[in-house]
Amino acid sequence: MERERKKINRGLDSVYGLVALKNRIFKKKKTRGSINEYNFNKEIRDYSFRIAEYSEILAELMCLDKKRCKEVKRGAYLHDLGKTLISSEILKKKESLTDEEVEVLKNHTKLGLKILKDRDRSSVVENIVAYHHERWDGKGYPFKLKDREIPIEARIVSVADSYDALRNRKSYKRTLNHEEAIGVLKKFSGVYYDPDIIIMLEMFGEYFR
Repeated sequence: MERERKKINRGLDSVYGLVALKNRIFKKKKTRGSINEYNFNKEIRDYSFRIAEYSEILAELMCLDKKRCKEVKRGAYLHDLGKTLISSEILKKKESLTDEEVEVLKNHTKLGLKILKDRDRSSVVENIVAYHHERWDGKGYPFKLKDREIPIEARIVSVADSYDALRNRKSYKRTLNHEEAIGVLKKFSGVYYDPDIIIMLEMFGEYFR
């Protein structure tokens, strides 16, 4: 509990510097060219922009330095890069995937690392591409890392990705509002997700609504 209180206090100390985030306009023009070079389809491109914005805000709330926050944002743009090499039949399949198809889909993290352009490579971006499907309890993929073995930038994008899925993805029976999405994520805090990041997402929800 003491560690959590310290993390929350650091977030509160920086809140005055985050007030401007509430009115931030997400400028796609500055990043669209880089994304398009990877042949993202419209769906991946659109949700990658949203996840990048959520991830940058969370990185600031977690008190990462300015340069690292920008790297988190870029890594979040590119986190599903490997899906450009996955068949659309698998990505858009409405029925349950076969075991073989699941394994193909899981491989997108490793594929993303292979096709990441040199100019986009940094330890932060590579960590996000490689580890954003690892789980706090160690049951994620592809490397079965757990809790703080998972780089914080990957933990941040994992939360941002799931939050966006609950709020926006059409693959769910219905999209959830902010409070409902937080409720779902809290159930898996300490299982799928870093509890500290979930606390920040809940406390500073005004930046995500």
